[in-house]
Amino acid sequence: MKAAFAAGTATDSRARGACARMGLPGACALATGPAMNAPNDFYPTLRRAIALAREAGLRDEADALASRAFVAFTTGSEALGETGLAILEFRARAGLRLPDEVARLLDDCQTEIGKVWPRLRPGWQGALRRALARFGIG
Repeated sequence: MKAAFAAGTATDSRARGACARMGLPGACALATGPAMNAPNDFYPTLRRAIALAREAGLRDEADALASRAFVAFTTGSEALGETGLAILEFRARAGLRLPDEVARLLDDCQTEIGKVWPRLRPGWQGALRRALARFGIG
């Protein structure tokens, strides 16, 4: 039963009852809470964006993005967050030199990351959430 809670699959009343009997009240909330939107695998898209950025003369920026995005992380959520931050930093460093195709591919990556980390969404939605976060809102 504990494995079911760890996997996030126990959601029925039997599971909630078992959770309470095992003395795991926090796990009951996890078991009955909403499921996290799982992102699709965006890493092939990110690899393509990095390759195109290198071809466009953004070699140093692309290398920095790759070194942050393709390392080992403790959790999937951490990997998504760090990759999203690396993409934002890459965009800031590239500025107006960022080709449209690379920007579109990075938008696709950020859309997937935004399923877990809404502040890292592309465009105005992510920018608004990041701005609000500075004031402790959102």
